[in-house]
Amino acid sequence: MSQGPQGSQGFQGRQGPQPVNTGLAHYVEMAHTENTGVNGGDAVLNAWTDLPITDLLSDVDNVCSLGANQFTLDSGRWDIRAVQAATTYLWLRLYDYTHATVLLYAPAIRSTGVPTITAVLSGQFTLDSLATLAIQYYCPDSQGDIDLGQAWSVGTLRERYLTVDIMSAANVGPQGSQGSGGSGGVQGAQGPRGYLGSRGFQGFQGLRGFQGLQGIQGLQGARGFQGLQGAQGLQGLQGNQGLQGPQGFQGFQGFQGRQGANPTYTDSITLVGDKGLAATNSYLLSPDGVPLNVTPYVLPFGCQLEAMSLTTDGSFTWTAEIHVNGTLKTDAVLTAVTQDNVWYSDYSTVGNFSEGDKVSLYVNGSLIASPLVTAIFKRIS
Repeated sequence: MSQGPQGSQGFQGRQGPQPVNTGLAHYVEMAHTENTGVNGGDAVLNAWTDLPITDLLSDVDNVCSLGANQFTLDSGRWDIRAVQAATTYLWLRLYDYTHATVLLYAPAIRSTGVPTITAVLSGQFTLDSLATLAIQYYCPDSQGDIDLGQAWSVGTLRERYLTVDIMSAANVGPQGSQGSGGSGGVQGAQGPRGYLGSRGFQGFQGLRGFQGLQGIQGLQGARGFQGLQGAQGLQGLQGNQGLQGPQGFQGFQGFQGRQGANPTYTDSITLVGDKGLAATNSYLLSPDGVPLNVTPYVLPFGCQLEAMSLTTDGSFTWTAEIHVNGTLKTDAVLTAVTQDNVWYSDYSTVGNFSEGDKVSLYVNGSLIASPLVTAIFKRIS
């Protein structure tokens, strides 16, 4: 008997509910403001420092709290844009104090003083848990209390030097589950198995054809004879060796001459440092614009200081200093007293400089306009 028919398929279940948008977009605004006429403040030099943040202007969903120039933010994925005024070199970053890590860097900017320019930190970051953050800056040079912005003094409006906007994207809720399929119909009873038919005979296999014969390989040509080598010429006869003459007497050894004087070197090195804006207690720049405490000059041989000169845009009282390996070299200084240029060429009391010393030029003074310092070294070894 044949197999019974299959039962009909059950009805398909209903589809689950569509996803529901349960997320919320959070927005936070903070700023650094001052009373009208008050400048943004002096920068801390050569160290990553928290930017001042004085006001939490918007936080409707209470996802942020502001402390001493630091803010605590809930977990999530966040977009940030921070704009800071500056009149000097400035580099910004976003620092996570809770996890001791840097989340974002901004491009470094360089200003030559007034007018004010802006540094911008922008990007996206993710926090797995509540974290305390700060926007930090690095500054190698100071213009005074206008470093972090110069006041406009417009009526009674408060000066604003930093604006921080932080926003999260909306979160989408989970997708509803799909409805279950209907149950299958009942399968009918199986009929009895039919008889097995007999197996047919296997056909004969065809005969295999003969393989063709392989062609005969051609004979190889005979090799030509090699030419005969020419006969070698006869070697000439060797002449008789002359008799050796008697050995002469050994002369007296001469007196030893006096030792010559120590070598005299004429090599010299000229080092130059300048700054195209006002300098306050800071290192001068190399010709490619990098502070000399970052990339100092390295002496290729032992030297002695021969001379120094300085010049400024106007008359000032200040001191040009030579620092070796980050420390002031005793007496290697040149002082101006209400002068715009000074030179000096007797530094015989200053100790020698060694091969490999790292040399930097430093301004010891306040708001010195466009200083230029030149130092000449003479080789001694």
